[in-house]
Amino acid sequence: MKHKLREWIGRYGIAESMAILFVLVFSNLIRFITGSTIIAAVITPWFENLGFYGTIAYRDLKNHKKNHGNITFGSIIKIAIGNIIEFGPAEYFDSLLLRPFFLGVFPLFIPNYTLAVFLGSMAANVTFYIPTIISYELKKKVIK
Repeated sequence: MKHKLREWIGRYGIAESMAILFVLVFSNLIRFITGSTIIAAVITPWFENLGFYGTIAYRDLKNHKKNHGNITFGSIIKIAIGNIIEFGPAEYFDSLLLRPFFLGVFPLFIPNYTLAVFLGSMAANVTFYIPTIISYELKKKVIK
C-alpha cells in the first residue's frame, strides 16, 4: 500500500498543489470583484481545474515525449482518452455539484474566507480522489 500511496502522490501531488494555489487566488479575486461568495463558489472550480488539469496534461505530455521521443496527434488523443477515463466520473460530480457546494457552504461557518475556501476544497478532494484513484487503477489495466 505504501508503494501505491507514493504513486498516487507522484501522480496528483504537484497538480493538486497548483489547484490549491489557483483556488486560493481566484476565489479571493472573484469574491473581491463580485462581492459574492456564491459567484466565487460557482466560478472558482473552473480556475482550480485549469491549474490541476493544466499540470496533469503538461506532465503527461512531457512523460510521453521522454518515453517515446515524440508527440503525435494520436498520442495526444490517447492521453486525452486516458484522462477522461481517469477523471471523468469524479469530475462530473465534483465541478458541477460538490466543489461549488463546499466552497459556498464552508464560508458560512468559518469567518476567515481563505481558510474556509481551503477547507472546502480539501473536503471536496475527498469525494473527488476516491473515484479518481479507482478509475486510475482501472485505466492502468485497460490502456497501456
